[in-house]
Amino acid sequence: MEEFTNSTVSFDALPKVESVSFQPLNKNYLNVVYLSNAIFSVVLAVGLTFLSFLMILFVKT
Repeated sequence: MEEFTNSTVSFDALPKVESVSFQPLNKNYLNVVYLSNAIFSVVLAVGLTFLSFLMILFVKT
C-alpha cells in the first residue's frame, strides 16, 4: 500500500476572497431546509410522546 503524504500549501497559493465570485444559493434550497427541519421535528415529537407514554405506564405499575 502506498504511504500517504500530505504536502504543505503556502498561503500565497490560496485564492484571495476578493477574487472569488460567489453565487447565491438556489431558491429551492430554503424549501429543502424547511422540509428537513419539519421532518426532524415530527420524528422528535413522536419519539418524545412515545417515551412519555412509556414512562407513565411504567410509573403507575
